[in-house]
Amino acid sequence: MIRFGKLGYVALNVSDIERSTVFYRDVLGLGATGEGPAGARYFRCGPSHHAIALHPGVPVVHGPGRHPPSGSVFLYFLDPDGLTLEYSFGMEEFPERGARRPRVLEPVQESFDYWGAPRDARKSQTGAIEQA
Repeated sequence: MIRFGKLGYVALNVSDIERSTVFYRDVLGLGATGEGPAGARYFRCGPSHHAIALHPGVPVVHGPGRHPPSGSVFLYFLDPDGLTLEYSFGMEEFPERGARRPRVLEPVQESFDYWGAPRDARKSQTGAIEQA
């Protein structure tokens, strides 16, 4: 179980960035605070820079899920070139001394994601390892 102290912001994939911008800005009255990479739009409803980020249809290919090795919550998505990127947070941290002993997880799906999030076949399909 996760207990959030504060939700930083919500990112939404939208099919029509212009129409969604009008809705969040003009209908809901959120303050527009800028644009980001690949056409993302940011809106605030309090003191933080943004509470909602709109992304023009970025394909999510896995998640949200939770990694058993680190406990982090993840979301994999495709960049404009089709490369798989991961956002995660909440990774286990170790003290400099007295860290827990290493563990070995079985090579099964349950060792990758506690939550069993659906995985899109496009995940990790683009890109090649270049030979030296």
